[in-house]
Amino acid sequence: MDKSTWIAELRTLAAEARQRNPIPDRSALSAEDDQQRQVIGSEFYHWGWNDDGGLNRIQGQREIIGGATDIPTIVFSTNWPGLVAARELLPEDPASPVICLLQSEFAEFNQRMLDQAARELDRWDAALENPGEMSLDDLALIGFEAGDTRFDYAEFCVHVWSHFVHPLAADPQPDSDDEDDEDDDGGAPGGIEGWPSTDLGSAQHAFPEVNPEQFRVHVVGNLWGPQAGSSQQHLWRWDGRKLELLLEGFTTSVY
Repeated sequence: MDKSTWIAELRTLAAEARQRNPIPDRSALSAEDDQQRQVIGSEFYHWGWNDDGGLNRIQGQREIIGGATDIPTIVFSTNWPGLVAARELLPEDPASPVICLLQSEFAEFNQRMLDQAARELDRWDAALENPGEMSLDDLALIGFEAGDTRFDYAEFCVHVWSHFVHPLAADPQPDSDDEDDEDDDGGAPGGIEGWPSTDLGSAQHAFPEVNPEQFRVHVVGNLWGPQAGSSQQHLWRWDGRKLELLLEGFTTSVY
């Protein structure tokens, strides 16, 4: 699959998704979601608009490594409060380089692309086993189309994500004061195979006085090339009135 086709299909999916499920008004957000909106919006603004933000650093790395000087397509995947924040930050422009989606929508899109690639490869294998009356040119064309589906979405865009989740319960682990836990695996880059997971036990061990139901995790990260990016998780507490940052960089991953 070529880059232009991938981006066009993603833009179509994003437009259709927002027709089915429009972004709510800020006034419709709960108190917690509104505070998440502020946190996500502030972080996204710093990433994309500040001189020392992540996008400028990524642009410098893209230019050094591959000589890319173009403005990349940016996929911002988030939750509903994040979409409200993005709408406030970005002008309504169908040609904008930024495509905003729910994290689940982007994951489903990429799975569809992978499934499509698998079907093309199966078609190629079947044609080789049973060419029938197909000419060599026909076989070559099928092979070219199958080969063209082998892609990594990070070759087509800069993916940045930011959303809040509840920490996940995990199998009990022995208590450990090992500082290396900070660099534990954060999951697949960008959460396409599954969003980075946070062990609830680790949060409880660090802050035993906090009610486990009050923990929140702000997952942020970027992927700007195959195996090139980073992700962090910041531990927060929601006490029913306000979000409080407990620990910045609760976990960190570099791809």
